[in-house]
Amino acid sequence: MPKYIKILLEVGIPGFILRCSEYMELKDSGKPVAFLAKMTCHQPLADQLLSKGLLDPSRVRKLLDGSSPREVVLDILMIVSDLARMDKVFYEHINGAELFEFFRDFLSHEDPNVCAKVCSAIGNICRHSPYFYKSLERYQIIGLIDQCADPDKRTRKFACFAALQKLVADCSVAALSPSRRNAVNESPLNIALFSLAKMCAHPPCKEFLR
Repeated sequence: MPKYIKILLEVGIPGFILRCSEYMELKDSGKPVAFLAKMTCHQPLADQLLSKGLLDPSRVRKLLDGSSPREVVLDILMIVSDLARMDKVFYEHINGAELFEFFRDFLSHEDPNVCAKVCSAIGNICRHSPYFYKSLERYQIIGLIDQCADPDKRTRKFACFAALQKLVADCSVAALSPSRRNAVNESPLNIALFSLAKMCAHPPCKEFLR
């Protein structure tokens, strides 16, 4: 795989795909955006895509617009989530994409898959540091914890994941308490236990849990 990635970078394929997507109608943009999402999983390709404007605010607004196909919205959220999970060096690019208004709106989206994806993305942007906390507060996104009571299983799981990722970063008791409300549900319990296990690697969190 590394040699193929090297070839793609040398001939500039990521940038070409991104540029081609600019000339396509939204209804036809599903496959190119899916390809971009796949490339973003590899940091060297992600670096080139970001340097070519992958998360340019105007591009993001277009692709997350209400008329955008559902699969495009899901792939853009996956791109953000993967970048945030990969490394905090991508935080500035994510912050510059002006995503938080969309995040807030998607938390109450009629499609549970969109709700689950945005909860996952929010969890991952809190993974490495409290860099985004002020933005989450400014856009009143802290209310995502309410999604822990969502009837959709996947949304509950990723909402609990998001809440616990926030806790890992700041060991906030307030962040943990809401997720306890759903402790009787199997899916949130599983994700909570998994995240709590990861938290034990952080001395302040481990001490609090004791």
